[in-house]
Amino acid sequence: MSVWFENYPEKLENEIKILKANGIDVQRNEELFKEKIVQLKCRIPVQNTFGLELEEDLELQINFPDNYPFFRPEVVATNIRLPRHQNYLDGNLCLIHRPSQFWDIPENIFEYLSERLPLVFEKGNIVDDEKIKADPNEQAEPLSEYFYTPTNIAILSDRPTLFDVGLPQNDDNLEILDHGFLKIGFQGELGKTQIFESRKIGELSKYFPTPSVNGDIAKCFVLDWLDQESKSLMPNPSFDINKLRGVHNIFTTKWYRINNIKLLEDRNLLSSLMEELSVRNIQKPVKRTINFYDLKGLNFVAILFPEETAIGQKGWGWMFLVNGEVKHINGQRPNEKLNSNLNLPIISLQKEDYMQRIPNSKTLHGKTISIIGLGTIGAPSVIEFAKNGVSKLKLMDFDIVDVSSSSRWPLGIEYSGSSKTLALKQFIDANYPFVDVEIVNHKIGSTSQLFFNNEDEKIKWLLDDCSLLYDASAEEGVNNLISRLCKNRSIPYMSIEARRGAWGGIVMRVVPSETKGCWMCLQYHLNDGTIKPPNEDKNGGIQPQGCGDVTFTGSSFDLQNISLAGVRMAVDVLKVGKQTGSWDVGILNMVDDKGIEIPPSWEVHKLVKHPDCPYCKE
Repeated sequence: MSVWFENYPEKLENEIKILKANGIDVQRNEELFKEKIVQLKCRIPVQNTFGLELEEDLELQINFPDNYPFFRPEVVATNIRLPRHQNYLDGNLCLIHRPSQFWDIPENIFEYLSERLPLVFEKGNIVDDEKIKADPNEQAEPLSEYFYTPTNIAILSDRPTLFDVGLPQNDDNLEILDHGFLKIGFQGELGKTQIFESRKIGELSKYFPTPSVNGDIAKCFVLDWLDQESKSLMPNPSFDINKLRGVHNIFTTKWYRINNIKLLEDRNLLSSLMEELSVRNIQKPVKRTINFYDLKGLNFVAILFPEETAIGQKGWGWMFLVNGEVKHINGQRPNEKLNSNLNLPIISLQKEDYMQRIPNSKTLHGKTISIIGLGTIGAPSVIEFAKNGVSKLKLMDFDIVDVSSSSRWPLGIEYSGSSKTLALKQFIDANYPFVDVEIVNHKIGSTSQLFFNNEDEKIKWLLDDCSLLYDASAEEGVNNLISRLCKNRSIPYMSIEARRGAWGGIVMRVVPSETKGCWMCLQYHLNDGTIKPPNEDKNGGIQPQGCGDVTFTGSSFDLQNISLAGVRMAVDVLKVGKQTGSWDVGILNMVDDKGIEIPPSWEVHKLVKHPDCPYCKE
């Protein structure tokens, strides 16, 4: 595929011509042009800088994307630094918001500069926090975003909690305000020195002077923040580190709190910091030589510094730095070792940060959901509850994970042969550590010696301290028993089920003191047609080879309509202080009455008492 100026050579010529016609000195970077990269170096005379009232000529570097003009060029001011709206390191100006919909394709790049440069210089020089807050078009600009190396390595941690530590008032001169220790736990086999599971270091980019780590995604985990002297930096764990799979090895390293970020003028942050520590006679971190395949790490350091944490609001930002040696692998120089400074992103495990994107899911905070049936629609529901921050899950099933069923079960071959309860618990523990998962392997109603003992105790465990019973068992006997027990104990009850071929399904609920009918009432309504059942494939029953039970056909992308509707209903049921929705039963059809596929179609009903229901006559 050709780049834009090869398809439209007159477009590039015209861009240069218009810039020159407006008194701008333009030079094309010929070395990059040989590699099909368009970069224009421009000098705008001080008397012609779009009314910016500058004291010197404005030097710009314009980098065009391969698919210009569909996407914006990057404009770098090489001799000007604005307090805001300019990349702290690279100098590129924030002329418009990042999403591509803000790029309204101009006639030419000169028109773009004429319109946007005056605005970015006006907004970029505003430092008054109140004025920044009052601008609805503003957004926070955290400096730490600019200082990281794109690798497959990340730090997962709670945010450190600083008690009674205000932001420095004077940041003209760099100060190291205090320092302390933190513990690091990392993935790897016990007794090994490797910290990251990464197969190789990628080839260093010509235009980005930092290494790129390719291979398996690997994580390092911050266990605890400690300050042995001032106690101003205290641990605030919101998760159990022991849940995180593969975290065995722990070591201690240093953190430093500084009053500004002025020492971080290039990407070699750790080198700059180490020099400052020597000059100021401040304790340096102990070297920890840890091999991660082609990278050997020596120093591991965290720094905290003031940065914008919300629009017009300053707070404490943080970064994690590593230095060491990288073996450059490119075929020509296979044994060359390069010094490397990695600035690793710290990814917050703070629950408040995790929940920020899903405010409607706060309903699940502090709630316990018990789930029976972890099959094709039950297991995806479990994972959705975990994603959305439910406090506890109690899971009951008797089946194991089969390779053939993984075509529509949410976890894959890695869990084959494991009980479904254990597989889901391990997955959630490893990926959603805010959720407490308890499991019992049991088949309700079985006379097998494997499940026969203590059924009442197991059901009692399921119902105790339960905010909602979510029944995905697809077993009428289970539905009947558990719905009755929930009614007796005033526990909200839900049932979800799919029909053969995944042509349709049902979600239903019984909310104590709100829902008039019960699960048995619904069966009578479905039987006499007062609520029309969903369509199903009469030929959709199959018995896989080696399986003693008949199952049904249906693909996961159809069946998940039922799971997701069930989770939505559960969240609605658990709303505190709010009246739940106006319907109790949802009937899903994926095909019409002639068996022709249609978009997912729902009919909803209030669940009223049925005159023939033996329970509601009581």
